[in-house]
Amino acid sequence: MAALHLMAVRISPLQILAFLVLAALAVSGWVYGLRWKRVALGDEPTQMEALLIDLQDQLDLMRADNETLAEKLRECERATSESSNPR
Repeated sequence: MAALHLMAVRISPLQILAFLVLAALAVSGWVYGLRWKRVALGDEPTQMEALLIDLQDQLDLMRADNETLAEKLRECERATSESSNPR
């Protein structure tokens, strides 16, 4: 009889919602932890991560090239201004 009585206990929708929210938070925390554990261990990056790394490398090279070209341009401007304004 006691087991039958326990089955008749109703759970309110608010309790169900609270349980589902807590379960979702627990699962998302677990997945998030696994992801960062994989990153910390140095596993191979995903395709998107590899693409971002390649793009960052290209951007770094372009910045270095841009700085080199800007320096050459400044040198040319100085040489031009010195030759047009003899002292």
